[in-house]
Amino acid sequence: MLTPAIVSHSTVPGGAEAYLTRLYRTFAQDGHSPIMVGGIPTWDDAGLDRIPLTLSPKWGGKTMATGLLKLSGERRKLKEAIEDLSPDYFHVQYKREQIGFTDLLARRAPVVWTEHGRFLRGPKGALLAAGYREAAKRVAVIICVSADVADDVRRVVGPGPRIEVIENAVDTSALQPASDVEKVAARESLGIPDGLPVLLWIGRLAESKRPRFAVQLAAAWPGVTLIAGDGPLHSAVVQDASSVTGVRVLGHVSDTGRLYRASDVMAFTSTGASEGYPTTTMVESAAHGVPIVTDGQSGALSAVSASGGFVLPSDATAKDWAEALLESISPERSAAVRRWAVEHDVRAWAQKHEDIVRSVL
Repeated sequence: MLTPAIVSHSTVPGGAEAYLTRLYRTFAQDGHSPIMVGGIPTWDDAGLDRIPLTLSPKWGGKTMATGLLKLSGERRKLKEAIEDLSPDYFHVQYKREQIGFTDLLARRAPVVWTEHGRFLRGPKGALLAAGYREAAKRVAVIICVSADVADDVRRVVGPGPRIEVIENAVDTSALQPASDVEKVAARESLGIPDGLPVLLWIGRLAESKRPRFAVQLAAAWPGVTLIAGDGPLHSAVVQDASSVTGVRVLGHVSDTGRLYRASDVMAFTSTGASEGYPTTTMVESAAHGVPIVTDGQSGALSAVSASGGFVLPSDATAKDWAEALLESISPERSAAVRRWAVEHDVRAWAQKHEDIVRSVL
């Protein structure tokens, strides 16, 4: 059995955080002994072991400068936290952990990275890329969640490091299409009247996700639109929605299953910037049998096409989207997207990770 040590610090729930919890909950069910050094949302709720380690916010466009100033002290804290650990490997997935900690970790055990999205562009992206390229020399393998992400990583690191692609997954035994009774109950709990089509948008309320365009879709949609998530554009989205009938801005929702059960179709409006493989919005929607519509600028073209969803031109209007979304509501499309989700079930996915990890030990 394996003893992985996951070094990670995040206070914001998202796809990358869900990935770690999903993967290592499955590992634990299979008899492995994962332990986290740090903390992420949902880890403790999954009943997994953890060594507390509080760090500064994840590195990004606005936090990298202050993060760099704190890195020396955070390295000392990490060194103390792992002093008594003897893991089979370390697993990291955020830029601060990758760039700032990999050399420390690699002295004790092989280091595995997971990369979820595209690199920052511009001067800050160039600075990150230089550090990332140097740190990657000490990595056993980089797991990428899509071929597009793998291409982006290869552009930065060059021909040396080993790169593998494992698309994200979902527990299709736990997440199922809603029965008629479950759908009615979910809609009643949300105060949605009978007989109206329900459109779902779920994600971070940030520019790259285009939540304000989701409000435009709501204005063209003949039913109810649910917008779930939080982020820097929350106030703007609420303001936009105040003049649109039938749109509900729900904020962060921990029980997203209820939203999927209530919905007929989902809109994925991201620009694709920094996208890797949108786990929460794509694979979970598919597991619930909720068809997906996107457009040519998103980071989900191949996944939506493979699952039988609609891909619209990049210049599609809100009216074009509304027509495609309505056309997507059918038992045939629900069945097709569910079949695609089953092909991405969590058991085979976790085994792929284990196989790759064992190959570098």
